[in-house]
Amino acid sequence: MPFAGRRLDDRFSSGVVRAATPIALWGVHFFSAYWVVQFACRLGLEQYAVFGLSWISVALVALTLAAISVLMVMIVLDGRRLNRQGARDHREGLLMFVQVGTAIFALVGVLWSTVPILVAAPCANLYQLKGTSSN
Repeated sequence: MPFAGRRLDDRFSSGVVRAATPIALWGVHFFSAYWVVQFACRLGLEQYAVFGLSWISVALVALTLAAISVLMVMIVLDGRRLNRQGARDHREGLLMFVQVGTAIFALVGVLWSTVPILVAAPCANLYQLKGTSSN
């Protein structure tokens, strides 16, 4: 039985990684969304339309839907596992709860960080606004 304690530690380590994955996904979405806007503005792609919407909006909606889909799958699978297995001990139960909680938190973060990009004009030059100067 020399490896009995190691199995719990391996499960705990993998659980910590699973709990951190939604936050990492939110970070990747955030970085990617602003990169898409910057890339499209530099190339002048804001004038092109797809399905009657700007190319930038379509790309951001697709990116956001992909992130939301992955996070929803994580929430559903981890939530089912939490309900089905329950907590074998306090540490494992807390870890499963944290996994579901971070996925929900990341989902809210993805939605919250997408709203300003979709609402604001992505390629507006702030120095050309009336009443401001470039100095």
